[in-house]
Amino acid sequence: MSLIPGVIASGISGHLFSSNYVSIATATATSGGTGTISFTSIPSTYTHLQLRLFTQTNNSSTADALILELNGDSTAGDYNRSGVYGTGSSAGAYRNTAALYISHVSTANSATNEFGVGIIDILDYANSNKYKMLRGLGGYDTNGSGDIRATSGLWQSTTTVNRLDIIAANGTGFNQYTQIALYGVK
Repeated sequence: MSLIPGVIASGISGHLFSSNYVSIATATATSGGTGTISFTSIPSTYTHLQLRLFTQTNNSSTADALILELNGDSTAGDYNRSGVYGTGSSAGAYRNTAALYISHVSTANSATNEFGVGIIDILDYANSNKYKMLRGLGGYDTNGSGDIRATSGLWQSTTTVNRLDIIAANGTGFNQYTQIALYGVK
C-alpha cells in the first residue's frame, strides 16, 4: 500500500479535499496595476484562512517579497518570520523579527509574463486565546533561475483576524493580472 492512500484512509488529510475550502473573496489587479491588496470584514466562522497568490510586483529589481499585515498592524516588532530558501545555485535559512515577508514573487523586470505563485495559511485566525501562526510556500522562475521559499510566521496578537493587507515589500504595488484569492478552511 502506498503512503498517500494510507494517509487519506486515516482521515488525517481532511483539509486536502476541496469541499473544506470556501471562497471568501478574490482580488485581481486590472490595467495600470494596483497598490495594496486588502481583504476586509473577514468572517470569523472558519478554522483557518488561506491565501492563494499569483503575483507580480512593479519593483524594478529581479525579485520582491510580500508583506502581510494582519488587522492593519504595521508594527514590525509584532511579527516574527523564519524560513528556508533555494535558488538553484544556493540555499539558506533566515530569521527576521523586522517584518513578515511571507513569499517571494517575481517582478515586472523579470522575463515577460512571469509571475510568482504561493500559498499562505493563517492558522486559528479567529481563536482569541493564541497568537496567530502563518505558514507560506512561494516562489518564482525567471527562465532558468528563480527562488522558492518555505516560511513560517507569527503575529504576536490574540486578536481575531478580520483584515489582511498584502503589500509589495520593495515596489509600490502589483502589476495587471496579479490575482490573490482568500479562502476559509472549515
